[in-house]
Amino acid sequence: MLADPVFADVAHVERPDEVEVAIWFHDVIYDTRKDRSKERSNEVLSQQQCRAALTRIGIAEDIISRVDSL
Repeated sequence: MLADPVFADVAHVERPDEVEVAIWFHDVIYDTRKDRSKERSNEVLSQQQCRAALTRIGIAEDIISRVDSL
């Protein structure tokens, strides 16, 4: 990954590909309605979407957990 110069700053981290995935999925769900509970917050929904996408393509659970923690 990291072909895009936008991600050049993460090249020095231990697992840059995982950081890039976390960046791409950050706020992938963004709903401006104020009536969301914490369980249905944009962050939680984005995190669930990321986990589902990575699971669907066969990424190992340990990698998904690390991305999830970012």
